[in-house]
Amino acid sequence: MAWHNINLCAAGFSMLTTNSDLLSWSEKAIGNVVIRNRYVLTGHGTGMVLGGQAGNQLIDYYAERAKGGVGLIMLGTQQVHSSSPGLGHLLTNYNDSIIPSLRAIAGAVHAHGGKLFGYIGHFGAQANSFPRPPWSASAFYDEERGTFCRSMTIADMEEIATAHADAALRNIESGMDGIEVHCGHGLLLHQFLSPWTNKREDDYGGDTIRRLRFPQEVLRAVRRRIGPGIPLGVRISGIETVVGGLELDEMRIVAAGLVEAGALDYLDVSIGNDRDPVSRMLHH
Repeated sequence: MAWHNINLCAAGFSMLTTNSDLLSWSEKAIGNVVIRNRYVLTGHGTGMVLGGQAGNQLIDYYAERAKGGVGLIMLGTQQVHSSSPGLGHLLTNYNDSIIPSLRAIAGAVHAHGGKLFGYIGHFGAQANSFPRPPWSASAFYDEERGTFCRSMTIADMEEIATAHADAALRNIESGMDGIEVHCGHGLLLHQFLSPWTNKREDDYGGDTIRRLRFPQEVLRAVRRRIGPGIPLGVRISGIETVVGGLELDEMRIVAAGLVEAGALDYLDVSIGNDRDPVSRMLHH
């Protein structure tokens, strides 16, 4: 896997002209996709999603950033399954009804020369507890949210792996240039990776290699579905910043395991776990 520079970009930026900035404005290939520069708008919530779909405001939001010169845009997280409910500010990629929204955003970004990656994930314990308990790696009581989470069964995990793969394919069929899978910030796949939330005693819990197993299965499913030629990456938290969570040395093992499983083209390295209020502030 080649190393890729990621430059965070806010709502706008000034054109840079010094020699030291030439690299930032040079083309960069990720897999078979050539990006016009090194500026990336990473995945984030916008508050502009309407009932899980994209309205004109969201489409214009991404179009303006491409028009302003951003090379690569990541969409905000798309929820891949109905067991991750209640987050109305996010795109809902449970079925083909999302395709017109994705096509509209892709067309708007491509019209201004930008590239667009779909960004998919499941919130696990962070999902709304109504009408059913959130799913997670292990059963526990979430004190911050006041909810009980239930431990996922093997059948649940198979269903969620398939849901990620289906959501990824919908993105590609809608004109996206690549896919990013959310494995950080305390979302479901991170909940499996982290010893803080994964207390399982089967083949999916325990040491680092076993905690890696389910996220690896998800990435393999995604790669099989989209094929070898589509750029695929993951967002991870380089450190978890919570007591008993993932530290840098273990994350090196995790990162290598994820890269191998998904034949990944890049890593998007962030920090923290949203289930902890202090940690959440570090990456926002």
